Amino acid sequence: MITNYFVKGGTWNLYVDKVDSYATVNVGFSHNDNDEDETQFDISYPNIGELNTLFNNFVAENNFENVKILYVNVIKTAHTIYGLEEADE
Repeated sequence: MITNYFVKGGTWNLYVDKVDSYATVNVGFSHNDNDEDETQFDISYPNIGELNTLFNNFVAENNFENVKILYVNVIKTAHTIYGLEEADE
């Protein structure tokens, strides 16, 4: 699903001053039960394949149907995956 979003012209919306190796990404989407919903993932940036796998697993686990990606927002970046967690402290 995420891959199709980018293939159809979707972009990374950057809400950071500096892009680094890892990112916290908010994915906005709609589905049968809700017009707008959001979830968050930490990924190596800009690994679309990793984000696609994480999101597809999330959708399957929650039994969402008719999912449409609305946006992909990069809200935090860090040099390491642990740096993302440290930024939350």
